Formats: sequence, C-alpha cells, structure tokens
Amino acid sequence: MHTPSFTLRIAIGLAAMSLALPSLPRPLSAQATPQAVERLRITPAARTIAVGDSLLLTVQAVDSRGQAIPGAIVRFNAQGGRFQGAVDSLGWVRAGAPGTVPIAVTAMVPGGRPIVEKIEVRITPGPAARVVVTPR
Repeated sequence: MHTPSFTLRIAIGLAAMSLALPSLPRPLSAQATPQAVERLRITPAARTIAVGDSLLLTVQAVDSRGQAIPGAIVRFNAQGGRFQGAVDSLGWVRAGAPGTVPIAVTAMVPGGRPIVEKIEVRITPGPAARVVVTPR
C-alpha cells in the first residue's frame, strides 16, 4: 500500500532544502462522527462521608447502548456548600462541615453536546473527639 506524501521546500538565504514528508492523517472530525454521551454512570452510589474524610467520585460516560465512551472529558464543579466541602478536578470530595455539597458533573466528547448530572454528597458529623462522663 502506498502512503501519499508531499515535498516541503525550505529556503534559508542562498541554501535550499527539500524534505519528503508523509501526508498527515485526516482530522478526527473528518474520520468519524463522535459517539453521543447519553448518560453518566457515577460511583459510588452511596455518597455520604464524615467531616474530615474524603470520597473519590468516578464517572463513566455511556452511549445509548450503555457502552462506555473512551476519551470523554469529565468535569466536576461544586455548586455551593463551600463551607461543607469541596471537589477537585479529579473528583475528590473533601468534607469540611456537616451539610450537603451539591456537585455538577459534566461529560462530553469533542464535537458532541455536554451532559450534566447534578448530585449531592452528604457530610455527617465526625466521630466524637472525647467522651466526658459526669458525675465522676
């Protein structure tokens, strides 16, 4: 099979150089239509942690057949509850105070429309620091 190529001629001052280069592959958009993200598979399903703990959210973008879409871009954005906790770009939720941390999870493939799912992580009080019994 013959790979098409093109010649690049570069002239610098009085010297000239020719290079034979293979042709570049077509851009992805010209090769195939991207799979559309239909829904998100977010784990864990139980999203409750204690103050001081952390939780890793994992997301899988799936198509209409339920198949995972490789290369989907996933973003995590806290939608409030900044005192209660925070989420980073990898999906780590860190608990700060009792309450709820609302999070918007967005997934998309280049050339496709984004899918957004809103979830909540419940933050419960941590364990007791000490126990005092009265009267002695």
